[in-house]
Amino acid sequence: MHQDASRTALRPEIRRVLDDLRGRIRRYVLIEGLSVLVVLAAALFWFGLVADVIHFDVRKLELPAWFRLGFLILGVGALLAVLVMWVLPPIVRRLRRRSLALLLEKRFPTLSDRLITAVEFGETSESSSGLGGAMLEKTIDSASRDVEQLNLSTVFDPGPLRRWVTAATILLASVVVFGVTNASAMHRWANAYLLQQDDYWEPYRRSAMSVKVVAQPGERIREFDENFEYRHPRGADLYILAEVPEGKDVPDRVEMQYRSYGNTGSSRGTVGMSALGDGEFRHVLARVIDEHQLWVTGGDFINRQPYRIVIVDPPRLDQIVLDCEYPAYTGMNAFADKERPVQGTQISLPLETKFVFRGVANKRLRRVHVRSDHVDISFGYAGPETSELDGQMTVRGGEEAGEHVIPLSAETVARFMSPENDRFEIPMQLTSSAVESLSDAGNGPPLPVPLPPDSQLQIYLEDEDDVYSTDPALVTINGIIDQAPVVDTQLRGVSTTITRLASIPIEGRITDDYGIGDVHFGFRVDEETEFTPRPIDRRPRGNKEYRLAESEDVTVERFSVLPLELKVDQRLALTVFAEDGDQLNGPHKSHGPVYSFRIVTPEELLARLYDKELNLRLRFEQIISEVRDVREDLLQHRQRYEEGASLRESTPAAEEALREQEELLRQLRIAMQACAERNLHMVRKNHTETRAVQDAFAEIRAEMVNNRVDTASILNRIDYGITAPLEQINGEDFPSVDGDLGLFRLANERETDPTEAIDDAVAHLDTMLVRMEQVLNEMRRRETFNELVKSLQSILERQAEIQAETRKEQERKLFDLLN
Repeated sequence: MHQDASRTALRPEIRRVLDDLRGRIRRYVLIEGLSVLVVLAAALFWFGLVADVIHFDVRKLELPAWFRLGFLILGVGALLAVLVMWVLPPIVRRLRRRSLALLLEKRFPTLSDRLITAVEFGETSESSSGLGGAMLEKTIDSASRDVEQLNLSTVFDPGPLRRWVTAATILLASVVVFGVTNASAMHRWANAYLLQQDDYWEPYRRSAMSVKVVAQPGERIREFDENFEYRHPRGADLYILAEVPEGKDVPDRVEMQYRSYGNTGSSRGTVGMSALGDGEFRHVLARVIDEHQLWVTGGDFINRQPYRIVIVDPPRLDQIVLDCEYPAYTGMNAFADKERPVQGTQISLPLETKFVFRGVANKRLRRVHVRSDHVDISFGYAGPETSELDGQMTVRGGEEAGEHVIPLSAETVARFMSPENDRFEIPMQLTSSAVESLSDAGNGPPLPVPLPPDSQLQIYLEDEDDVYSTDPALVTINGIIDQAPVVDTQLRGVSTTITRLASIPIEGRITDDYGIGDVHFGFRVDEETEFTPRPIDRRPRGNKEYRLAESEDVTVERFSVLPLELKVDQRLALTVFAEDGDQLNGPHKSHGPVYSFRIVTPEELLARLYDKELNLRLRFEQIISEVRDVREDLLQHRQRYEEGASLRESTPAAEEALREQEELLRQLRIAMQACAERNLHMVRKNHTETRAVQDAFAEIRAEMVNNRVDTASILNRIDYGITAPLEQINGEDFPSVDGDLGLFRLANERETDPTEAIDDAVAHLDTMLVRMEQVLNEMRRRETFNELVKSLQSILERQAEIQAETRKEQERKLFDLLN
């Protein structure tokens, strides 16, 4: 049987079932992909939120920007990856009927490949005939009938989809509920991750702090600059102050974390800040020399960017120079150094010195503060960002005047500050009238600035880094008060008793700090209280040292008593006055020792001089006696030495006699050594006393001459009969004897023969004794005349006593008659 071939088409039933399966698959995949997207998005939300909260609880800071940006990119990338790889492919992918048929064949084995056969032959253009075509038609019909009976829902496993949808629903609901109940957290998350704000936690912090520096001196509050930096002087204490603004919670504890960077490496630490009051906390880092980074934490606050402490050298004065103009009367402007560098902390200047106080700093300055007990000066730039100059002077003129503030003009400040701003200069004057000058100061600044003596200046500097000097530069300017001249005088050739014709010689030296203006005598008679001046012949010429002298050859200044016409028993007081050339605070006057004299007759003076001469003669006689004793002692020990020499020549046979001989010789050596030492000492003592006798006779001679009671015979006797021989004795004889005795001692030490030295000493002693006897005879020759003078003086004194008694008796009788 033959049948024509015909084209077989896909049955509508099969097409409808396959299209339904295709739609079911796409819906399943879409729902699953969207659920995965929701789960991933919610998971990313919760992870970002939890990470932010944990990070803030630990560090009190927002998450780093790099982390938030990376998280955002990573999250968006993950969502896009899920969307591209999970959701979009099943939707846009073409699902062929053959693939769908195979899926159903696998899921429903009862189809026995009939469905795939129907689909394959239905999608081809080939035709079948005969028995094969009939069998194919029968297979397609069977597949069409069976496919309509299939439950397509059993093709899919609902478990995974249900889990993803459930998870997505729960997570989405949690996010929605969290967003509704905690909108601020949701807003903070959006600001952090979506808007990438750096301070997204700021509106939600309960604590806040303003961190500042308390700069010294003066407890000045300093802010960190826009770069969170503060320039701190090297080696100074760093005071950190943290203040809580109003409306913010005050934390129970505030800590400061620091990291220092030094030459040996970095170090870090944490310290607690001390609470000072409501909302104030402070901590001190002692002697900071390295750069620091600081973080302050309290409550939920911490500074995001570290505060940086930059170490700079504090401003200081490397040099202080006083450019001086000394008072004219001192004469120092011609020879003294006008520029006086201050070494240490003190300098001394004469009072009334004008000077320019010049300070040289180590860096550029912005302001200078000079403080003292009576005046404060502050000048410099008005602010850190301005070139305008200003200043003021605070004057304290005393308790009654109080404080008076005088503004300084820009022109005045420009005179004080150098163009380079690394030095300054202030005109000043050291004066004793400084307090009065300051009290009289009006609206204008007193220039030069008056300073009292011994003023201590404290100089504080402020540099361009807004750094104050850690310690002030201290300078004490001492005022050298021009003291009165020092008068050192002494009498020569007179005693306390003088005649009315006397000429009193005074020698001495007068010194002054800057120059002597005038020197004169001052005298007073009897009970007068004031000294009467009398000029001297040779006046000073402003020199600092002056010696009293009538001329270059005569080294004394004489005061003549004759013009005063004094009488016997009157008293005269005499001294030398001197004054300096200070015409500003002086002149200053002083005087030397006051010498008191009594006027006596020439006879009484001669009698007193005779008493002195008599005492000198007795003293000289004692000297002669001691010299004779020295001579006798030397001769005696010479003889003992000769006896000892003969003893040495004999040699006893017996041992006991030998020991006795050695003992005698030992005692002889000791005696010879004692003789040399004793007589050398005695000769030197007599030499000194003889020199004193000579000087005393010279004084007697000078006193006679100065009191004008001398005669040629008296002077010749003293000159040629006494002082000239004594000069020869002191200049020749005593040194010769001293040398011989020295050789005598040396011979004893060397145990040699001393007889030659002893003989020489005795010979020189004999010569000296002859001369001494001649001087003594000359002293005695004056005795008869002196006794006559003394007897005459006694008669005159007795006569004066009788006259006084007679006067008293006459006055008594006169009173008796009146009664």
